[in-house]
Amino acid sequence: MKKIGIALGSGGGRGLAHIGVIKALVKNEIPIDYISGTSIGSVVGGLYAALGDIGKVEKIVEDINFRKILKIILKRNPGETGILNRKFNLFFKDIIGDVKIEELKIPYCAVGSNLNTGSVEYIKNGKLIDAMRASTAIPLIRRPVVLTDEYIFDGGLVNPVPTSIVREMGAEIVVGVSLYGGLFPLNHKKRMTLLRAGVLSRFITLKKLSEIDMKTADIKIDLQVPDEDYGIFSQFYKGKKLVDFGYEYAKKIIDDLDFGDISLNKSRK
Repeated sequence: MKKIGIALGSGGGRGLAHIGVIKALVKNEIPIDYISGTSIGSVVGGLYAALGDIGKVEKIVEDINFRKILKIILKRNPGETGILNRKFNLFFKDIIGDVKIEELKIPYCAVGSNLNTGSVEYIKNGKLIDAMRASTAIPLIRRPVVLTDEYIFDGGLVNPVPTSIVREMGAEIVVGVSLYGGLFPLNHKKRMTLLRAGVLSRFITLKKLSEIDMKTADIKIDLQVPDEDYGIFSQFYKGKKLVDFGYEYAKKIIDDLDFGDISLNKSRK
């Protein structure tokens, strides 16, 4: 039976759609043997790898609508980084404890950018909370996280959809999930402010990098997230809508797959 790995991409608040994608795979009895994640993908993937129940991850979103996570992960306050790190740790410790990556129910890898070397950093051991915190350390918003004497921050800058590492981990079939499919063309009715132009210019690079990453995926779920305003924060307030969107979008792709062609066993019972 072929092993299946899922690579969950970066993309800020749109990443809540990852929950829906995993939910669609689970409901279709498609097992997930390996998980890799970048930025928000590292959080959703880490929670699922630790809890082993996508329903529990979805409930976190329903209960708090990710508002608390938004404040902890993304709030800009460079002068209080130590406090923010403690808040991040305490919040996730209540959910997953001090679990180490080596102890997870599903093999997992978080992806970061190494500020010392300028290369991608694959985090496959140590505390899960530290790995997620490093992978979500967005430049100019949060400081890099020190892991083994290296400065690690947002992995989206070098590997927005980490398909290659999940295959290296042992996956024979790789499901790549990109959050950048619906970014362009632009809605020109929106005013092009300096801030908006700056955010969009970064997304151009991320979209192109994600397209390169997705080429190596066997199953491509290139989410066309609707009604995008390109803000970092806004989509965190649309948690259920995004989860449902990810579920329906992934379900259509799964239903259209010819599992015989890719030798995918839908159940291992």
